[in-house]
Amino acid sequence: MKKRIFLIVLIITMSSIIIVQYKKKQQVYSYVNARIIELEENDMIRVEAEGLVLWLNCSNVPENRFIYVNYNVSNEIKYITFSDLKVGDDIIVGCYGVEEVKEYETLEVDFIQLSTQRLLG
Repeated sequence: MKKRIFLIVLIITMSSIIIVQYKKKQQVYSYVNARIIELEENDMIRVEAEGLVLWLNCSNVPENRFIYVNYNVSNEIKYITFSDLKVGDDIIVGCYGVEEVKEYETLEVDFIQLSTQRLLG
């Protein structure tokens, strides 16, 4: 009897893990064009995107996911940091699970590309 209960619990646990992993893979990944209107020292950025004002939490963006593409030099890619961003810069932001965004919502982002062409060489 104990073996059956153990087997049932094991099957339920494994099924739950598989379902959670499947749902993670099914999340929508979105890119948003935005303009920076405020930078805060704690890795927060306030942006205007598609007529909405949003907050971006950049604290979890890996180093290799902060990039600048120099379109003038055959699409050269440079890695940048949060400190390279300035108010007025245009950026492309990537994040998971964003289907509908509300004004002043905070998005957890995992990719930022500086679109403003101002970093030379």
